Amino acid sequence: MHNVNVGRHEEGVVVDLHLEVDDQMSLEEAHALATKLEREVHQDQPQVSAITTHIESRSGAVRSSTMLAADADELTRVIEDIVNTAPGAVEVHNIEIRRFDLSVESGGQRLPDLVVYLHCRFDGATPIGDVHQHCHSIEDRILVEVPHVRRVSVHAEPVKKKEKTDYAN
Repeated sequence: MHNVNVGRHEEGVVVDLHLEVDDQMSLEEAHALATKLEREVHQDQPQVSAITTHIESRSGAVRSSTMLAADADELTRVIEDIVNTAPGAVEVHNIEIRRFDLSVESGGQRLPDLVVYLHCRFDGATPIGDVHQHCHSIEDRILVEVPHVRRVSVHAEPVKKKEKTDYAN
């Protein structure tokens, strides 16, 4: 599954998602699988009033990716600089830059499609609305400032509290 979207509507909670199935699966089998998934969601989450499932071939949905080796260190430094100057961000770690096979030819040259995944720590007392806005700002800056990045996903975490070593208190 991917592209899972959940929203409120006057009728209740609505969900739409993409379900990836094997290329050789028949429409009848794929539809039965989607129906089973929808039924299970309705049973587990009765507030969901509608589910729309887009069935697609796994080969069309999952594209090959490789960790980017060339220029990865430089791109990582640029991303760290962006995050380290972002409001509210305390620390960035687990930066992954992947090259996906999504690109198109441009002037006879194949342009890379990069996807960036990173974890960013914020003060744990920060309201989630503010953290969400900070994450979007980081994502937007990376999309603008780092060439060929097509998607960014920031995973927000609270700053780790120091573990107590004195158990006598």
